[in-house]
Amino acid sequence: MNSNLAYFSKQDELNDHLISFSERKIFVIADENTFLKCFVKLPSLKNVPILVLAPGEEIKSLISCELIWDFLQENNADRKSLLINIGGGVITDLGGFAASLYQRGIDFIHIPTSLLAMVDAAIGSKTGIDFKHLKNYIGNFTPAKNILICPDFLTTLPREEWTNGWSEAIKHALIADRELLNKIYEQIILAPQSISLELLQRSCKIKIDLVEIDPYEEGKRKALNFGHTIGHALESFFLKIGKPIPHGLAIAAGMIMESDISQLKNNGFTDFQKVQDVLNFFPRIEYKIEDCGEIAQLTLKDKKNQNGVINFTTLNAIGQFKIDTSVEIPLIEQVLVNYCKNE
Repeated sequence: MNSNLAYFSKQDELNDHLISFSERKIFVIADENTFLKCFVKLPSLKNVPILVLAPGEEIKSLISCELIWDFLQENNADRKSLLINIGGGVITDLGGFAASLYQRGIDFIHIPTSLLAMVDAAIGSKTGIDFKHLKNYIGNFTPAKNILICPDFLTTLPREEWTNGWSEAIKHALIADRELLNKIYEQIILAPQSISLELLQRSCKIKIDLVEIDPYEEGKRKALNFGHTIGHALESFFLKIGKPIPHGLAIAAGMIMESDISQLKNNGFTDFQKVQDVLNFFPRIEYKIEDCGEIAQLTLKDKKNQNGVINFTTLNAIGQFKIDTSVEIPLIEQVLVNYCKNE
């Protein structure tokens, strides 16, 4: 896994590196934002066919896959072609999935341009799309040929996208590294729109190490799902009603509620208040108490479930996770109500 991830301190260095792929037939996927702010800073790709999609979670669909496949076919892409996905988590998930199926699979490269994509979405070989309002419900495990990370692109992000991205970095610290959590907390209090290369690499390494141990999420990799069972249920609920919410904010809310579950299920959770204090940095997701039952029912669709049992990743303490914690619907409803009431 480490061999296909590289960091570039400047966009010029990344651009020079991309020239090494010029012997292949290259295609690019971007959204409107990354096309205007990021793609234009990579002149080595200026003559490459590019498909520009609308921004937002709504494009993670089979319809968009068809657009990508049509684009590749019309431009005579073959099995030796290379697809470069330039964007945030939506583009890397979608582009990787489409590439993994085109002519039974072509190589693809991720150039993540958001903090969330750099520390999480672009890493780990997961590709996917949403299906019938269910988050990431169709997908596979297909590794990118390369993941090229250039923090320079983060200067293009508005404040809300930084906030969105910090949630996954905090998740990595919560499951594995108390010291990293303290450093991230200091960073977001003092300068929430910047990150050192050290913090970025430490956060990425936590995910990389778990993926290398458990590439297909059969054991320890499930730790990375902390906050995601309820977080994905929230995303699915808001997708269904036509009001999509940012992934990072949904996961932050999920981590607050799943730390609540950790306290109730694991004979206490010694760092409960610390987690709540850190996660209070994030804007809260607003829903009605009468929606809690429907949101709780959506956890029954979670991909980690087995034989009808809803499985969570919970915490015993910061840096100490527990996978496959079974949780019943009434308790999920309870923490959803507690969050809604801001308890």
